[in-house]
Amino acid sequence: MNRKQRVNVAYQVLMGILAVLAVGIAIEDVVKGLSKTWNVVDTVILWVFVVDYVVRLVLARDRKRFLKENVLDLLAILPFNSMFRGLRIFKVRKVLRISKVTTTTARIARVCSYGLRWTRNVRAFLNTNGFKYMLLTAVVLTLFGGIGIHFAEGMSLEDGVWWAFVTVTTVGYGDISPHTLAGRVMAGILMLTGIGLIGSITSTLTSYFFSGRKERTYREELVEGMKNQLDHMEDMKEEDVREFIELFSMLFKQSQSLAKDEERAYNYPTSLHMERGTIMNQVYENMISRRSCRAYTTQAVKQEDLELILKAGINAPSGMNRQSWRFTVIRDKDKMMELAKAVGTVLDRGENYDFYRPDVIVLVSNDRENTNGLADCACALQNMFLMAHSLGIGSCWINQLKTICDDERIRPLLDSYGIPKEHIVWGIADLGYAKEEPKKKEKDEAVIHYVG
Repeated sequence: MNRKQRVNVAYQVLMGILAVLAVGIAIEDVVKGLSKTWNVVDTVILWVFVVDYVVRLVLARDRKRFLKENVLDLLAILPFNSMFRGLRIFKVRKVLRISKVTTTTARIARVCSYGLRWTRNVRAFLNTNGFKYMLLTAVVLTLFGGIGIHFAEGMSLEDGVWWAFVTVTTVGYGDISPHTLAGRVMAGILMLTGIGLIGSITSTLTSYFFSGRKERTYREELVEGMKNQLDHMEDMKEEDVREFIELFSMLFKQSQSLAKDEERAYNYPTSLHMERGTIMNQVYENMISRRSCRAYTTQAVKQEDLELILKAGINAPSGMNRQSWRFTVIRDKDKMMELAKAVGTVLDRGENYDFYRPDVIVLVSNDRENTNGLADCACALQNMFLMAHSLGIGSCWINQLKTICDDERIRPLLDSYGIPKEHIVWGIADLGYAKEEPKKKEKDEAVIHYVG
C-alpha cells in the first residue's frame, strides 16, 4: 500500500470516527442537551466537517455535480442552532415556540445527515468481495434458524432467534443447547455460516482498506458524467445537448479506433501482451492510436486537463536535467490569431494562416545556447501530445517559429508573452477537441534494423 492509499485509509477512518461521535453528540443534544464541554467538542467536529466539505468542493472537477451528490454533507455542516438562536430577539411567544420546534427538528436532521453522509462508503464496503450476499445469507439463516429451533426444541421464538444469533456470531449459546437431531443440524449449519461470515468480514476489511480500489480512468469518469447528465436531462440546455452529442461521437470514434489498433497489435513483435485475448498495454495503445489533428471544435479544454498536459511536458527528460525550457500558454483567441497572422506573413502563407484554430496553443522554447534545446523540447511536446490524447484531446505540432523567432515581426510578440530573448521557440502544441477523427497512416516497420 503506497503513501497515498495509507493517507486515504487514515482519512476515512478519522472521518468515520468523527461521524459516529457526532451522531452520539447530536442524539444527546436532542434528548438531554449538552454540557459546555460537549458543546465545544461538537463545534470542533462541525468545523472539521466544514473544512472537509470546502476542500473537497474546491478540488472537485465538476462542482455542480459535487453539490448535487453531497447534499447530506452540506446539511450536516449547516449551523442550525445559530440560525434559530437569532429569533430570541423577538418577544412574541409564538415565534419562540416555532423556533424551539424548528431547532429540535434541525437537530434531528443533523443526526440523519451525519448518519447518512457515509452511505456511499457503506455501499462500497458491502459490495467489496460480494460481502453483502454473505451478510444477507447469514441474516436469512439466522431468522430461519431461530424459527426452526423454536419448533424443534420447544424454545420461545425470542430465545430461538437469540440462540441463532449468538451461534452465527460464534459467541456460543451458553446453557442453551439443542438436544434433537434437527436442532443439532441447524446448530452445525449456523456455526459454519458464522465461521464463513467472520472470514468474509476479515477479507472484506483487508480488500476495502489495504488492497486499494481501482482508480477510474479519465474515460470512465467521462462516461459516468454522461450517464449523470442523462439522469438529469431536464436540467440540460441546448448547448449542453450539443456538447453531449459531440462528446459521444468522439468517444464512439475513439472506441472504434482503439478496437482496430488492438486487432492489428496482436501480430506486433512485442511482449506487451502475452497471448490473444489479453488486453494490450494501455501506454502502448495510447501511443499507436494518437494522430495529429488539424480541425477543432469550439469546445474549450478544461483547465484541470490543460494542467495535466503541462505537467506531462515538464516531466519529460532534459539533457543534464537542465530544464532550461519555458512553456508559454495562450488561450486568448485574438493573441493567438495575431501570432498566426504574423507567421503567415513572414513565411508567405498568407494572412489567413490560423494554426488550424485550436482552443489552446503552448509555445515550447529553450535557451539557444543549450545544445540539447531542440531535443528537450521535442521530448516535452511528445509527452504533452500523448497526455492530451489520453484525455480525448486532439493535438498538432506547429514548427514554423524555430527559424523566424528573431524576425522583427515576430520577436516583439514573443517579448510581449514574456519569452526570453535568448530563447528559440522549437515548437507550438495545438490543443483542442477534434472536429473529426484524424486519418491514420500506416507506419513502415521495414525501417527497423537489428545489427548483431
